Amino acid sequence: MCDQSGKIFADGFERTRPAAKYHGERALFFLLSQAHLRKRSAASSED
Repeated sequence: MCDQSGKIFADGFERTRPAAKYHGERALFFLLSQAHLRKRSAASSED
């Protein structure tokens, strides 16, 4: 996975299922937080 600028923030192969789950959830949280920040900055630029 990469952000809008193309910087990779999640990739790889985990040896255990819990580790893969952790890294997947971490990447999902990052994506959701970035979407929230983009909405917030777009709303403030409209003011």
